[in-house]
Amino acid sequence: MTQSGQTESRVLPSQLDVEVVRDPARWAAMEEDWQALLAVSPSASTALHYDWLRTWWETYGGICSRRQDGLRIVTCRRGGRLVAALPLYDRRPARARHGGRRLGFIGTGEAEREEICSDYLDLLYRPEDREEATAAVCKVLLGPLAAEYDQLELTDLSDNSPLVQWAGGDGAGACHHAAVSPRGACPIADLTGGFEAYLGRLSANTRQQCRRLMRQAEQAKFVFEVADESTRDEFFDQLIELHQRRWRADGKPGCFSAERFTQFHRELIKKWLPEGRAVLSRLSLDGRPIAVKYGFVLNGKYDFYQSGVLADEAGELKSPGVVSFMYLMRQLADQGVRTFDFLRGSSSYKQRLATTAQPLVQVRLVRGTWRTGVGRLCTLVRRGGGKVRRRLRQPVGDSDEASAPNPL
Repeated sequence: MTQSGQTESRVLPSQLDVEVVRDPARWAAMEEDWQALLAVSPSASTALHYDWLRTWWETYGGICSRRQDGLRIVTCRRGGRLVAALPLYDRRPARARHGGRRLGFIGTGEAEREEICSDYLDLLYRPEDREEATAAVCKVLLGPLAAEYDQLELTDLSDNSPLVQWAGGDGAGACHHAAVSPRGACPIADLTGGFEAYLGRLSANTRQQCRRLMRQAEQAKFVFEVADESTRDEFFDQLIELHQRRWRADGKPGCFSAERFTQFHRELIKKWLPEGRAVLSRLSLDGRPIAVKYGFVLNGKYDFYQSGVLADEAGELKSPGVVSFMYLMRQLADQGVRTFDFLRGSSSYKQRLATTAQPLVQVRLVRGTWRTGVGRLCTLVRRGGGKVRRRLRQPVGDSDEASAPNPL
């Protein structure tokens, strides 16, 4: 059934009403239902919150989508209640040579210099509807929506997502090429039982270092604070300055040099900080900000997103960034937060402070269309041309024939 050309729905044998939402107004009307689903879904994450997705669409949708009506949000309802949702959009290829039409997660597809990095995107679903909802959504991806894309790219899912299990099996169908590839991992610190219990899970050496750093910070009278509504702009501006100072020193622009990136986060902080969903914390010495950290809280879990550190002005205190993590973890644990997620990245400090890790993956589904065939051909030609150019640039004396031993 088509409603004003904006939505498509059908009743599948599972008795789930499946709809492809294309109209932003229709999506906006679902906000309350979306948040109710987020509250119970095992795959809930900051990047699947309605505010995150909607703010991204309003900020980036116009430049990342091929079409003005690019929304392709697949939803499932049972008896009128939303039981599953997959937030997709018609994504513009990053380069023309990639070719073909793409569907991807809302929250992905920006240019690298202003990439939001939406970790833990996934299918939202009610636990009791996991199997039926996954089958229904995937049936739409391979059926009604299949004519609208050549490639489906689902990036940065947890490796235990039902979509990963579907793509890794034979559910994608013989006419598709499905691949699941690693995207790194999110180091995680277990705060269950409080801050002291967390320290007890670290290696003896790391635990001793953390305790020593905190004693030094207390003796030097460092001050740790968390922003409220009256200080949020001050903290955020200081975060930007510290973060950008580091990247400018390396001759790089830094993500906050992108106006859209900065505006996206200003909007989120404005909405979320009063509710405690966004957390801006600061470690300072003699009134000077030394480290500012920015992250999000959802369902007893904190996601560390970004930071700025001014190590040169921390006096004799080594690793002020680690100290600010310790203070923040202690405060969050006291407030009942059980998990501290460093999000994707392999920085050494993340590895030292983590107690476990959650792998992320990408699911990529390629349909056998003439567009994907042309894309593969262009890729082969490009690679072949590159080999020829390298061969032509290679000195004659370095060729395989010239370096072969002389039989005489």
